[in-house]
Amino acid sequence: MSESDPLRRPGSSAVPRWASALMSMHRALEALHAQGAAATLELLRTGLPASARGPFTDAIYARQPTYAPGGARFGEGLFDWERAALEHPAWPRAGRVLLGRGGGGRELAALSDRGHEVVAFEPSALIDELSRAARAAPTRCEALRGDYDALVQALTTGGGPLRSLAPPATFDAVVLGWGSLTHVVEPPAQAALLSALRRAYPAAPVLLSVMQRLEGAPPRAARVVRDVARGLGWPGASLPEAVAVTPLAGFIYRFTEAEIRALAAAAGYDAAVRMKPYAHAVLVPVGA
Repeated sequence: MSESDPLRRPGSSAVPRWASALMSMHRALEALHAQGAAATLELLRTGLPASARGPFTDAIYARQPTYAPGGARFGEGLFDWERAALEHPAWPRAGRVLLGRGGGGRELAALSDRGHEVVAFEPSALIDELSRAARAAPTRCEALRGDYDALVQALTTGGGPLRSLAPPATFDAVVLGWGSLTHVVEPPAQAALLSALRRAYPAAPVLLSVMQRLEGAPPRAARVVRDVARGLGWPGASLPEAVAVTPLAGFIYRFTEAEIRALAAAAGYDAAVRMKPYAHAVLVPVGA
């Protein structure tokens, strides 16, 4: 406690010493709890194999009713930054939109209300809600079950559960659902996704959003677990420092603006990037 703390201020007799001691104990317990939570999340980050990361994240989202019809997030419709992004000159005012990881259907419903036909996919149990949203939409919409790995498979080989999305299927625009690219935690997979979209739909702009990189080092307890994991060769020990696990979002990759621009450029897009209020970008195919 600092000397400016009212519980320790000279001449103050209103607060008993035991109250000051309890407050100090409370702060110590809070700090201990924070370190324990950080260690637990780091155990998940480094201990889960790559094959379990997607299902782990999907299960977290499927347990959150806020994303389904009737939930608080669903009821918000498009966020302000999403509405602004869809006013970009390259964004079509009508046509077919591919929506990746459409959750419970918030974006599908809003895009349909704007006159777009939407084909959406979702890997988690929220697919049931997404299907209901598609059936209730005012335009022709469809919901499929699959993830971004399945999309890349479809667009590069023509197979897999999302094979109906491969050419000759066409789309006028692509939306990678709210923050969903941030769940593609390995940079080569991020690059493969954008490259596959660029080849399959060469004239379609892409709206993506991600979580932004935080400043500073992880908590000490997390660093200790990370060092032990490296020594033991755990499956997540080689993950980039930008990868984290959060209680409400599962596995995430936090991007910098430079990473977004470099990723877009490598796939053949010009990027209009905004990092506030939520990191997002409209990617426009070069030469389209």
